[in-house]
Parts: sequence; C-alpha cells; structure tokens
Amino acid sequence: MKIREKSSWLIILSDKINIDKNLKYFWIISIILIAVTCKNEDEVTSPKRYYFTVKGVLYDFMSDGRGSPGMYYAKDVKVVLGNDSTISDSKGEFIFNNILDGEYTFSISSPIYEPYSRVIQVPPYTYFNIILYGKKGDYFPIRENLVQKFKYHSTTISGGVYWSKHGEAVWKVFSSRVVADTTFYNVEETLIYSTSSNTPGFIPTVETVFTKFDISESKSHEIQIRASCNGGNIAPCFLNGAKFNRFNDMRRGNIIEVYNIAEGSISLKKDVGFYILSSVGSRHYDYYELIE
Repeated sequence: MKIREKSSWLIILSDKINIDKNLKYFWIISIILIAVTCKNEDEVTSPKRYYFTVKGVLYDFMSDGRGSPGMYYAKDVKVVLGNDSTISDSKGEFIFNNILDGEYTFSISSPIYEPYSRVIQVPPYTYFNIILYGKKGDYFPIRENLVQKFKYHSTTISGGVYWSKHGEAVWKVFSSRVVADTTFYNVEETLIYSTSSNTPGFIPTVETVFTKFDISESKSHEIQIRASCNGGNIAPCFLNGAKFNRFNDMRRGNIIEVYNIAEGSISLKKDVGFYILSSVGSRHYDYYELIE
C-alpha cells in the first residue's frame, strides 16, 4: 500500500515538472513572437529614407542708377538649410549634399541683402533660382522738430560784376499734417548771409530772410519739395518740385544724388537727409552744404 502511494506521488511530480517545462517553452516562444511582431510593425511605420542634393543660384537685382534693372550674381552670401550652411560662389551658386528627405527651414542672410526665409520640403524642392534685393537705407529721416543747418553760398555774375553771398541757413520742421494719403511737413528756413561785390563803392551788408515751404511724402514714400518763392534763388525755391524716394538701396553708398531736377541737384546722405543742395545757372550759382 505504501509503495503504491509513493509511486503515485512520483507520477504526479513528474507530470508537474513536464508542465513547468512546457510553460517555460511557451513563454520563450511568446517572447520571440512578440519581438518578431514588433520588428515587422517598425518596418511598416518607418519606411526607408533617401538622401538628396539641394542646390541653386542666387541673383542680385539692382539698378544701374538710371532706372534700368540688371541681373548680377550674388556671391559670398550665407545660405542655411536646417543645421547646414554654405557660402555662394562667384557665380552665385550653392550646394548641399546628402540631405535627408524631410522638412527644412531654408534661409539667406547677408549685411547687404534683404533677409529671405521659407520652409521647404525635400523633395520636391531641391533646386532654386532666387533673386535677392538690397537692404534699404533711410535717406531722409524727416520728423517734427528736426533742425538742419547748412553753409550757404551764392554767386551771381552779370557784365563782369559779381555779387557773392556767404552765410548759414537753418531748416526747422515745426509741424506736419496728413491730407488723404500724403503727409506734409511744414518747414521754416532762416537764412542769414553777408553780401559782397566788386562794384566800386559797394558796402557789405548782412541780411536775414525767412521762408516757409512744405516737404510732402506720399504713401509710397516719394518725397517732394513744394515751395513758392516768387522766383527767388534760395534752396526751397530753386528745388521746387524736386522728387526722390525716402528709401534707397544702400549698396549705392552713403550718399546718393538725384539729377532729375531742371534747376538744381540734391545729394542725400543716409540717415541724415539733405546733404548738399545746389543750383547752377548761366549767371548764378547757389550751394547749400549740411553742417553736421
């Protein structure tokens, strides 16, 4: 009886051991299946990625000074694509190699060009022709209570006799008003000068002349001098009707000149405004130079 009981216990123990082994194998196989399944899911959700070459040419759009546009290459300009950057060569060309497909910020930075930036997708955007425009400088920062002082010189010659005036002119912008889409700046000029002449017995004199005129600015930033001085030769009069734009391409230099004025010319200095005003006729010469 005891021997039979012992034999039954051994059979039960043996069965338990076999069950434990089977459970062990079951868990091992399950883990392998899960790993294989996860790997397959990764392959489905993460497709193979590809590399591309992104390149292009930068052009410089600038005027020759007479209003005729021309195209030139923009060289030595920094081009940024994501975390990569390069510099355009002498022909404006740039290139990025081994760029993974995806979304990137594409930008261009330069001290002489207006900034350029956009978000692109690679592909399809892998080649670019980009026109860059020069940064603008303010060549007439006019404002209320602005005071500008000029050296003044005028010479008139007639029949071998000359009269010469030397002195100082002060321009003050004392107020402004807006009419429709145009701003009018009210300007006062105080001109003090001494007159000399080669006329026998001429006694030098000192005179003071007060003049008021307007400088208008349109919505498109076109500046125009508006004056009525009854034919006088002081600057607001001989430059009446002169036009120019407040903003110009700074690549032309610190001083630009406007020559489309029948009776005079203007030199504008960046961030200063009127720098030199002059009028040259057959018998007279008038000249203003800014005192800085």
